[in-house]
Amino acid sequence: MYCPRCKNIVENIDKCCFCRLARPYEGWSDSPECDFFLSGGRYNLVSPISIGGFGVTMKAVQYIDGNSLGAVAVKFPVEKDEFDGDFRVFIEEAIGLRRVSHQNIAKLFDAFIEEGTPYIVMEFVEGDLLSGFYYKEMKLAQKLEIGAQISHAVSSLHAKGILHCDLKPDNILMQYNWYDDEIFPTFVKIIDFGLSVLWKHREKWMLRGAGTPGYSAPEQFLGYPSPQSDVFSVGVIMYELLAGDIPYNPDLSFCINDFLECSIPPLPESIPLEIKRVIYEAIEPDVKKRTITIIKFRDEMIRLSNIVRLESDWNEVENKKYDLLIQQAKEEYIAGVKVLGNERKKYFINANKFFSQAELIKPLPVGLQNSYDKTKNLISENLEDKDNELIVSQNNEFHKRLINMASGFYSYIEDGKKNKIDLYKKLNEILSLADDIGSLPKKYRKMHQMVIKKINEEKKGGVWGSIKDLF
Repeated sequence: MYCPRCKNIVENIDKCCFCRLARPYEGWSDSPECDFFLSGGRYNLVSPISIGGFGVTMKAVQYIDGNSLGAVAVKFPVEKDEFDGDFRVFIEEAIGLRRVSHQNIAKLFDAFIEEGTPYIVMEFVEGDLLSGFYYKEMKLAQKLEIGAQISHAVSSLHAKGILHCDLKPDNILMQYNWYDDEIFPTFVKIIDFGLSVLWKHREKWMLRGAGTPGYSAPEQFLGYPSPQSDVFSVGVIMYELLAGDIPYNPDLSFCINDFLECSIPPLPESIPLEIKRVIYEAIEPDVKKRTITIIKFRDEMIRLSNIVRLESDWNEVENKKYDLLIQQAKEEYIAGVKVLGNERKKYFINANKFFSQAELIKPLPVGLQNSYDKTKNLISENLEDKDNELIVSQNNEFHKRLINMASGFYSYIEDGKKNKIDLYKKLNEILSLADDIGSLPKKYRKMHQMVIKKINEEKKGGVWGSIKDLF
């Protein structure tokens, strides 16, 4: 069986478990396509959206003279005695909300009572609830802008004499765009006013003090809401956006003395001190010490978001400049390594200049710092002499290795190996190369002469002999 009000399946109970509509009631059907119209056919309930502080929220289609005007959100309490039968107050509060026109508040279109149940018709808004959004992906400036929009909306409510009294992520819807895998919030909207109250009817609230534990101010649960109560809730929402969790244990809402004396986890160290100061002022549990107003909070969120955005843009420019300087320094350094003599000094001078400019932006990594230090040393030295010394040292080492190789080949030949002519030719190459680099020792000169002689004799068909007498 399908409920005509919310279209949910209902089995073996006397009323719908979602919207509490009692059975039997006209419109119950075995088909999910059943229609349920309100206010003389002006609103056709389509599907459930959520359950909030006020009750059930349904998506509906609005009709005038049989023509569809689009989707709206229809809200009604789950229990008919929610207002103790004082529907005059309900209608007056709804009319008060209707006077509020703000881009960050879902517009209220209509309010009426039908068959003893009060209904509110509001703007239907597409988007994601802030409570279900992965806000950790957002930048600090974007989070502060969300706080500015929420507090701006609340200040508009207060200007009309309305207290919200139930601000929380579940009552805030966010619209956003994606660009290059980055989130760009467009704007937020407050979509639920289930516990809102006109300031002049606050004594009515004192009879039914309520709120959401963890988000609502302590004084609300004592039945004494005030504009500062909404400030507290906005501050908690911002704390959660910045820290990832709410500051207070929800159970403390029912232990007021413990609530007033408890301490909260500090905001992350990465959050600037000015932002921390504003948030801590807003979530002060003692309403007498919570002196910051919603207008002041709004102005601070706007000011700080602008500062953070400017700093972020500047840091982005500086990072790009840093990367460019490092790239140029690497190119000049590599070019200097590839040439010899004082000619490469100009490359090291350029590399040193780019490294020094990059270091002013942020510290260099260890590898780049070592290259930077080398450029400083190389600039102050005579690179021509240094290169000549290096070449001489390398040649001496190579010459020594060639002599050792020649000695090894001699021993190998004297072991009576076959194909000695090929080995003598190889030995001749080694001794010739060593002679080109530096002069051969006396015995190796004699060895070289004998090797050449043996090779020539072989060409003439001569007989091999021993050269052991050379040593």
